[in-house]
Amino acid sequence: MSTSNSDFQVELNRLWRWLGVLVWISVAMATLVHFHDRLYSTSIDVGLHGTLVARLMESSNLPTVDENLGMMATYPRIAHGIAAAVGAEVDSALEGMQYIAYLSVFLLWSAIGFAFLRLPPRTRLIAFSALAMLLLANRQWFGLEIFGSEMVATYFYAHFVAQALALCLLVCALQLEWRKPDSIEHLLVLGLGGALLTSVHLLPAIELIGTLGVLLLLSAITDSREKRTQRLLAGAGITLFSLGLMVVNPDFLAMYRVSSNNGLMLLRYIHSIRSMSALAVGVALLSLGLIALWWRKQKGAVTYEGLLLKYFGAFGLAISGLCVIQIALLVGLSKGSEYACFKYATALQSMLVFDFILLVAQLGKDRLQSTGSGPGVFAPSGLALLACLCVFSNGSFILTGKIVSADREARAFAKSAGLPAPGTHDFAIGIAEIGGIGNYLVSRFSLVAPALDDSFEILQGKFPKDATRINRILSSSGSDPWDTKDCRRGTAGSLIVLDGDCAYAGFTTLNCGGVIEFASRGALDKAISGLSKAEVNGRWSEGSTATLTCKTVGNYPRMAYLQATGLVTETHRQRMTVRVNSGDPQSVEFNAQSPSQRVGIALPRVPSAQLVFHFSFPDAIAPNALGVNNDLRTLGVFMYSLSFADD
Repeated sequence: MSTSNSDFQVELNRLWRWLGVLVWISVAMATLVHFHDRLYSTSIDVGLHGTLVARLMESSNLPTVDENLGMMATYPRIAHGIAAAVGAEVDSALEGMQYIAYLSVFLLWSAIGFAFLRLPPRTRLIAFSALAMLLLANRQWFGLEIFGSEMVATYFYAHFVAQALALCLLVCALQLEWRKPDSIEHLLVLGLGGALLTSVHLLPAIELIGTLGVLLLLSAITDSREKRTQRLLAGAGITLFSLGLMVVNPDFLAMYRVSSNNGLMLLRYIHSIRSMSALAVGVALLSLGLIALWWRKQKGAVTYEGLLLKYFGAFGLAISGLCVIQIALLVGLSKGSEYACFKYATALQSMLVFDFILLVAQLGKDRLQSTGSGPGVFAPSGLALLACLCVFSNGSFILTGKIVSADREARAFAKSAGLPAPGTHDFAIGIAEIGGIGNYLVSRFSLVAPALDDSFEILQGKFPKDATRINRILSSSGSDPWDTKDCRRGTAGSLIVLDGDCAYAGFTTLNCGGVIEFASRGALDKAISGLSKAEVNGRWSEGSTATLTCKTVGNYPRMAYLQATGLVTETHRQRMTVRVNSGDPQSVEFNAQSPSQRVGIALPRVPSAQLVFHFSFPDAIAPNALGVNNDLRTLGVFMYSLSFADD
C-alpha cells in the first residue's frame, strides 16, 4: 500500500509540474500579446539596436564599417540575431526586438520565482509574499530601477537579454549543485555560460565569471581537504579556460571599446560615482550577510535554502565587486566612463531587493522540505506577471502599430526606388501619428539613414538643417510644412514621396518684422537652434543656450518683444540673458511671482543685414528634477512669440 501511495504521489507531483509549465507558457504568451506593441523608450538606443536587427533581417554578412550601423557594426550580435529571426516572421525589426525583450523580462523574473520554489513552505511563503509586496511598494513609492527597467526610458536591449540569460544560468547552476553536490557541472554552467554570453553582452558575462570566482573561494574555505584540492583544480581550470574564451572573442574587444563611450543614464537615486560606490558597498554587505547565514547553515546538513543563500550572496558580491573595480579603473586610471559604472545600477538595486527578501525570509524557520510541486508551481508565473505589471505600469509608452506599418511601407519603397544619390540619404519626416521617434526609426531601419546629424534632429522632432544631405522625404499627405504639390514625386503605400531640394527651397528666410510665432514650422525651423520641437503655442528652450537668426527687410526695427514663460517653482527661479549680434547682454528673471513676461529687447542701433539673438539660460533644469512632471529635458523658457517694433 505504501508503494502504491508513493507511486501516486510521484505521478501527482509530475502532474503539478506539467500544469505549472502549461500555465507558465499561457501567462508568458498573454504577457507578450499585451506588451509587445508598447514602447516605453524614445531613446536613441532603440534606433541603434533596431537598426542592427533590421540589417540582420536582410543579411547576416554585414560590413564592420557602415554609416548606417555606426558602432553597432562591431557590436555582439546573438541577441540581435534572435530578434531578427523573429522579426523576419512578423515582418518587423521593431516587433521582433520587442518580443524578445519582453520575453527576457518574463524569463528573468520566472527564474527568480523558480529559485524560490524549493524553499521550505513557510520560508517560501514569506519570500514570495515579501517580494510581491516590495514590487507593489516600489511601483507606488520607491521607484528603484530593478530588472526590467532597462527597457524603460533607456533601451538596453542586448544588455538585458544577456542579464536574463545570466540569471537563468545562475539558477541552473544552483539546481545542479543541489542535485549533484560532488559534480563540477554547476561550475561548467557558470564558466562556459559566461564565456558564451560575451557574444550577447559583456557585462552579465563577467558577472557570471565573477560569481564562479566567489563560489570557488567559498569552496576553498569550507570543503574538506579531499574535496578542496579536486574542486579548486577543476574550478581554476574552468575559470581560466572560460576567461580565455572570453578574451579571444572579438566581441570582448568591441564591448571594451564601447565602455569608453560616455552616454546619458538618468537614475532616481544614483547621480554620482560616490552614490554608485555607496550602493555597491551596501549590496556587498547584504550579500556577505547571506553568505554568513549560509556558512552557519552548512555546518549541519546541506540544504537547498543554504545553497540559495550562497548563490545569491555570491552573485551580489560579484556584481558589487565588479562595480567597485570599474569605478577604481575610472577614478585611478581614467579607463571606461561614468556611464559604464552606472550600468551596474539596475543589477545592484535588484540584488538589494533580493538580498533583503532572503534575509526577511529567514524569519520563517521551517524544517519541512519542499518538493517543488503542488499549487506553488504557479508562483513563478505569477511573480513574473506581477513584475512586468509593476515595472512597466508607471512608464509612459507609445503604441508601435503605426510605426510598424510606416516602416513596412518605407522598406517596400526603398527596395523598389533604389539607392539615393551619393552623399545623400532618404528620410522619414512628418509622417503623421508616429512622432519624432517613429520618423527616426523608419529613417534608420528601412531608409538606412545614419545614426546622428539629421536623423538625431528628426528623433527630437526638430528640423534637419542641411538640405544637401537629404535626397527624398517620406511623409504624410498634408504634413506641414513638407507636403506641397510641386514637390511630390510619387507615393509609398499610404505615404507620399517628396523631393528634398524642392521641399527646402519652399522655406523662405525668416524676416525680422511683424510677429514670429514660435509654434510655426518651416522658415523658423531653419533659423533656430537650442529650441524644442514646435508645440501648440510655442517652443521650449532646450539646453543652456539657444539662437534665432532673422533677416532685416524694409524699416529697421529698434525693439523686439519676446512673450515667454519661465520654468519656475516657489523655490526655483529662471534667469535668461539675451545678446543680439555682438551687443551688450540684457537679462531678465522669471520667478513664481512673475512667471510670464513680455520682455523688451533693445536691438543694435547700427542697422545690420541680419539679427542673431543669442539666448542663455543658466538656471535651465529638467521638470522631473523639480517634481513638476516626468519630462527629462533640460528646459528654461517657453517662448510664444517675438514681435518687432520701430520704437
